[in-house]
Amino acid sequence: MKLLFVITSSDKSAKGGHFRSCLTIAKAMRRGGAKVKILNIGLVSSPVFSQDFVEVEFININVFNGTIKFFNILREIILTKKETRVLAFDFFAFFIVRIGCLLSKNPFGYFRCGGPNLDYFPVSKWIFCFSKESYTFFTNRFSKSVVYLYPNRIEKRCTFSNGELRAIVKNDFPIVLRIGRLVSNYYPINLASLKLSRLLNEMRILHNMVFIGYPDDFDSIEFARFKEECDSMPNVWLLTEIQHTENAAYFLNEASLVIGTGRGAMEAIVENRVVAVFSDSHELPVLVESSEVFEHSLNFNFSLRNRIAFVNEDTNLKNIVELFNNRIYPVKVGDFLQSRRKQLDIDEVIDDYLRAFEDMSYDSEFNFYDLYKHFSKMFFPKLLLLR
Repeated sequence: MKLLFVITSSDKSAKGGHFRSCLTIAKAMRRGGAKVKILNIGLVSSPVFSQDFVEVEFININVFNGTIKFFNILREIILTKKETRVLAFDFFAFFIVRIGCLLSKNPFGYFRCGGPNLDYFPVSKWIFCFSKESYTFFTNRFSKSVVYLYPNRIEKRCTFSNGELRAIVKNDFPIVLRIGRLVSNYYPINLASLKLSRLLNEMRILHNMVFIGYPDDFDSIEFARFKEECDSMPNVWLLTEIQHTENAAYFLNEASLVIGTGRGAMEAIVENRVVAVFSDSHELPVLVESSEVFEHSLNFNFSLRNRIAFVNEDTNLKNIVELFNNRIYPVKVGDFLQSRRKQLDIDEVIDDYLRAFEDMSYDSEFNFYDLYKHFSKMFFPKLLLLR
């Protein structure tokens, strides 16, 4: 089987979770016997794809060279062998994919990697969802589409930190680790993490609060304020250097508690870490210590749309404090999370993915009106931002 994954670098960092999901799935499919290639288009080649296991090609496309490069990418798709399944990881890429495959007659579809449900999504016969939130939406919206749900997109790590964080904090107190981008839409979870650290300080519970992430703009007012707040607390560290951010999951093994969103939460669970997640109904991160909290968070992709209103705030704080005061409790929570690891591990669904890809066929139905909406609502506005 041959697979071509197409993904867009729409900003100059190109390190988002969907790049890591793309590579994880590509590597897993190759281990399963498929021939896989990633076509990375956009402003920059994603540093996530700096490896040798899966073939990666980069084509620069931006608002200035868009017309010429559009046809270069189109040519790349059209020249793929007819049995190749072509799948996009974003809707800018999917516009070019669907044009190319309408000409080449290759089977094609897209991954819905996450994010809120929008008023418009392009029609596709084949859709792969990472969350139940997306799966439910697409099965209701597109009755003629074949929609799959595979939350599994994490692979077990082989290498870990050898005390690098411990050398930075220079003490033996538990490390609370928050990994994530330091951008405006993630500030609610970052500020909730800081609030938890302040509460623990007030309760005289010794700990280190470590943030690993990078801002879109180091000169932004929001980042300056956040950095100032971190700097005002002696037990808070803000690590934005590339040696920390380019492979942040490397440091998971040093954490007693990980405050996670999206892939970060999933990676921590697969690596047997205790995890707390965001809930917009709570002022503090919510500890994942029950089936109800896990399943609810998984359904919403461990995202900032998560709302765990059924968990009492006082009980949640009590559970978090127990992590630091009771040696048995974190073991109990960790054992529970390990029982759910199979729901996140990519190796558990390699055969399922391969069967789904095998079942894909060329969709000859042409919807000009939907193609126009796709161009005007998703492709062209994004192209104007590629500068």
